[in-house]
Amino acid sequence: MLGIMLGIYGTAEMGSFPIWLVIVVSLVMSLGTTLGGRKIIKSVGMDMVKM
Repeated sequence: MLGIMLGIYGTAEMGSFPIWLVIVVSLVMSLGTTLGGRKIIKSVGMDMVKM
């Protein structure tokens, strides 16, 4: 979705993005971190301990 909006607006300035898009992307990123964050932290932590 962010890539499509960049294609339409043609710029990466924060002021050019609609506020709804910023909110949706933030919510999706936080949801992904909430659901998969523990697994990622565990796997990266275990790999560091093996080193």
